[in-house]
Amino acid sequence: MDEKKAEPSVFRGALAGYGILTAVGVVVAIVLAAGAGQYKAEPSFTVLVCSGALGAILGYSLTVRRRRAMGLEGPQDKWAAFVTSPPGVRMLLIVLGGSFLLTLLILVAYRGLTGKGG
Repeated sequence: MDEKKAEPSVFRGALAGYGILTAVGVVVAIVLAAGAGQYKAEPSFTVLVCSGALGAILGYSLTVRRRRAMGLEGPQDKWAAFVTSPPGVRMLLIVLGGSFLLTLLILVAYRGLTGKGG
């Protein structure tokens, strides 16, 4: 019986990359706040958006490379097609919304732990 290999999902690859590098961005934001002695939401949001977007792009690129190595090709293997597709728009909303929520979460945790504003 032929077993059909599951095709790697471009969206899931981008989401995995986003998750990994956003976690790194959270650590960077916390280290910067600790080093500065205060937490500022604007730079933290910028760090999280940039790290999340970079992670999504790297995850997308690695997934497309993996798909090509498996001999698979689809319309979303082209960056322009992915970015303008519904999964690409969802990824954009996840990067922006996730960064916003994580910024607020870090702010609340920082205020709770230090008693300082941000």
